[in-house]
Amino acid sequence: MSEKIKCDVCKENMAVWLYMPSSTREDNFFCEECVPRGCSCGREYLDMEDYDNTPPEDKTLWKWIEVDKIWAGVDEKGREWPCCEYSYDDNGFDEIGYDDIIDKGNNE
Repeated sequence: MSEKIKCDVCKENMAVWLYMPSSTREDNFFCEECVPRGCSCGREYLDMEDYDNTPPEDKTLWKWIEVDKIWAGVDEKGREWPCCEYSYDDNGFDEIGYDDIIDKGNNE
């Protein structure tokens, strides 16, 4: 069994989020506590025409960002979700392979 990649921010917890678009960043892997949260891609704007984006009836699934104007989905702890450019794996990411993939991408 290979080792799991640690969070690039705290350096302690297992990384479960991977920022997908960048191979040149120094911080690509994040744990649940350190991943940046809240992005415009996860927010719903009520003033959009021809689009039904009313919040779900279950108020534990969302919160107001700007009351009666903008809402966002949240996790079970009430935190906004990370940007859609992050990939999630609840089993973490294996240490073997990612350095090779990143190095190869930088050399092409």
